Amino acid sequence: MRRLVIGDIHGQFERMQEVLKLSSFDPEKDMLFPLGDFCDRGPKPIEVLNYIYSLPYCYPVLGNHDMYLMEYLTHTIPSFRLTSWISKNNGGWSTLRKVDDESYEWKRKVANRLLSTPFVRKVDDNIIVHGGINRELMENHTPEYFINKTRNDISDKEYLDYDEIVWDRSLIYESMEKEELSLPWKERIILGHTPILSNEKKPYISSQVIDVDTGSFVPTGSITVMDIDTLQYWQSTLPVEPVSEAI
Repeated sequence: MRRLVIGDIHGQFERMQEVLKLSSFDPEKDMLFPLGDFCDRGPKPIEVLNYIYSLPYCYPVLGNHDMYLMEYLTHTIPSFRLTSWISKNNGGWSTLRKVDDESYEWKRKVANRLLSTPFVRKVDDNIIVHGGINRELMENHTPEYFINKTRNDISDKEYLDYDEIVWDRSLIYESMEKEELSLPWKERIILGHTPILSNEKKPYISSQVIDVDTGSFVPTGSITVMDIDTLQYWQSTLPVEPVSEAI
């Protein structure tokens, strides 16, 4: 059974389906670890969510855009975060319009799935997370503090730490600047969130940090799937699916 991670999808359903096909993904045999951000900025967030949560061996982590949706569906999103979510920068308008057309049962089901989706997972010596874990959090906690914790498991105060985790870019930026990080944790961190849009269009791979977000919603970007054991990867080639802007 292969263990595959897939980078941020952002409602790009066709690109997601293509790269899974290119990787010969078999939902009955392969484990899939989506790195979050299933929705926003793309036209088919419903299709992405339905597919991800239908797979038998799928182990996602929450991204910052998924947290927006979770808070919206559970009526806990503060007004300033709602404004941020539907802004042009974050692209939540495309998701909001589609979600509001769905049934109450669908909304309740997806809300419950998001509430029970962990922020951080561990696979052998790999930590799987959406954004990253900054040095301060690593120094103050062991990996076990975060692993498999969901919104249902934590207090409102603890939720602030997890909000930092899904938005973090300090880890990937530090990794790009230094050859050796000497992290407080021994595990390798596999993450998304920060698009790698180099001329080579490759994911970022170092001994301690791997970033497989290659810009799913960017015309020159792609969605990347990677085998975490061999580091072989596949990338979508289809054009980005456009979404209309909010008025």
